[in-house]
Amino acid sequence: MATIRKLQGVLDRDDKDRILMTLQNLVKICEADGLYEYPEMNNKIYLHHKGFYQIENLDKFINLKTVYLENNMIQKITGLSCLKQLQHLFLQHNTIKEIEGLEENKELITLNISHNIISKVSGLDQLKKLENLSLGSNQLKDFESIHKLKDLPSLSCLGLENNFIAYDPKILDEIFTQMPSLKVLYLQGNDYTHEFPYYRKKMIGTLKQLTYLDERPIFPEERILSEAFAEGGKEQMQNLLKDINDKKQEAKRLEQIQNQQKNAEVKQKRIIFFENNLKKSLIEIETLKKKLNRAHQISDPYLVNQLEENLKKERALQEDIQYTLRLMKEGQKKIQETQLQKSQNTQNKENMQDNIPELKAQDNTSLIQQDDIEKLLSSLLLGTNREEEFDEDNLIKQLEETIQQIAQKIGKESIDLTNLVNTNLVKQKVEQFKTENPDHLRKIQEKRFENIIKYSNQTQDENDEDIHIIQSETSTQSNSAQQSEQNYLDDLE
Repeated sequence: MATIRKLQGVLDRDDKDRILMTLQNLVKICEADGLYEYPEMNNKIYLHHKGFYQIENLDKFINLKTVYLENNMIQKITGLSCLKQLQHLFLQHNTIKEIEGLEENKELITLNISHNIISKVSGLDQLKKLENLSLGSNQLKDFESIHKLKDLPSLSCLGLENNFIAYDPKILDEIFTQMPSLKVLYLQGNDYTHEFPYYRKKMIGTLKQLTYLDERPIFPEERILSEAFAEGGKEQMQNLLKDINDKKQEAKRLEQIQNQQKNAEVKQKRIIFFENNLKKSLIEIETLKKKLNRAHQISDPYLVNQLEENLKKERALQEDIQYTLRLMKEGQKKIQETQLQKSQNTQNKENMQDNIPELKAQDNTSLIQQDDIEKLLSSLLLGTNREEEFDEDNLIKQLEETIQQIAQKIGKESIDLTNLVNTNLVKQKVEQFKTENPDHLRKIQEKRFENIIKYSNQTQDENDEDIHIIQSETSTQSNSAQQSEQNYLDDLE
């Protein structure tokens, strides 16, 4: 604004203190706006808000494509015939009474001549490339004042808002229907829109190419309904509307079912995740128990303390997982009950029940994997104290009992281990364990020899004790016999 005020003081004026559109003034304006001082080098010029009352002296601006002349005091369109390349012309907010002087501007694409005092559309016959025409807020009143619009074949955006156009069926039938490129139309603020029965429906239903009417766009559903109204009246439109609403409800119902299924799948995956973590925790607890027993046997207090601490942490983790898993399963059950209750309150009860997403439980056979079997088997072997415990049948029995206990803690039914646990696997694992843990076997054998020696010593001690008892009894009996014989002899004497 400071630049404009400064510029106002240096521009040439007439005797009535009105700014003149002289070449010198035009060059000064270009320089102030950062444009070229040489007229022919400019392709646009800003002449708005200058107070011009006449268009003139643009002859040297032969390459102009855009001219801004809004908000002046221009009463007549003149002086533009030299601008052969002009494409965009802005003349809104002036005092123009008639559209004229544009015959040579055949490249014109945009013409904004709104907020003037034009009472009739004319002088546009040569503008075959005109696409955007703004005639809002003028003095247009009836069919005769706008019927020349049909001679603009390229016109796609037309603004006629806030005029005084009255309803006339010929406006739609003989003007708008003859404009094949028309896509955007502004008619609000005219009597035409109020006096035309079912105005919007009939306009949309008749003008197939229209995409925007007045203050809002035309969406596909509105177009379908409007075309139905134009063809068969209100009844056909209502029937179509009912069909559309039914389809929407069905689509919404299917979407809800899909969302329920997706949510159910996500929740089930979470449950499976926690079940797997619980399984791992239980297996780890079993392994730690075996290691702890072994540590007690070899009397290693440091290892015992460490394993007890690890076992305590693992049990705490197990409790947390079990608590979370229980909450998730309770929530899952409530969702199923709620969905079933909803399905019972609908007319399509059976169909809805068929579509209720089933929360499939995790396959029991997939709960325990091969690596879990091997890990449990290793922990069992680690806790063996006698060679007899390496027996395949005994190990399989212990393994199956441990797995079933884990499954019950997770909340699963008994698991079929036919394809997971077999004699060959156990035998192979035992041989591998013996190869990888020779010290363990040596200690078992040493323990066995100790037990044998201990048993032998215990047996020898028991035999010695028996001999001693027999000797004692024999001695006692001999003494008793001697005493009896002595007593007998004494009696004879």
